[in-house]
Amino acid sequence: AQLLEQGCAYAPALTVGEAELTAAGYAVFSGDKLAGFLQGEQARGLELLLGCPMAEVVEVSLPHGRAAVRITGARTVSRFAGPEGEIKLTCRVTAELAEGNGPLSEGEREIVCRRLESLAERELASALEQLRSWKADCASLGQRAALSAPGLWSKLEQDWPELFSRLEPEVIVQADLPGG
Repeated sequence: AQLLEQGCAYAPALTVGEAELTAAGYAVFSGDKLAGFLQGEQARGLELLLGCPMAEVVEVSLPHGRAAVRITGARTVSRFAGPEGEIKLTCRVTAELAEGNGPLSEGEREIVCRRLESLAERELASALEQLRSWKADCASLGQRAALSAPGLWSKLEQDWPELFSRLEPEVIVQADLPGG
């Protein structure tokens, strides 16, 4: 349905192991063709755009040791930020302490949050760059931004794949480590 409505879609890509199927990222379709695959950093970026990250564990070096945190959630809001269809994305990533040397100090929590933000920004940028090159807004960023400016969307919708390919969305990431 998404392919018919938007002209693009994504589907999980799988590889065949000895006795099981293993997740290998996402296949992205544009028009009636396979545009390509998102793997690794790009696949995690798509998951952040969609608000459904896999439980990724990130190790962070701290002044007196290290901590491992598990990304447990994400919510990405898409809004139009200008009359030409410029998009502002705000991604809020939540995580929990998976392993460490006891509770984190406020300073350590800040270090962990900045590291998570940097990682998420890189993953989002990587996914967006690839999707834009394919003219494939399979995360429905345009339609989601339309909620903030329906009149603007009605003017942009017809040419959205082309506009999307030329945009450089502003990306803001906020990490939250509750109770960590």
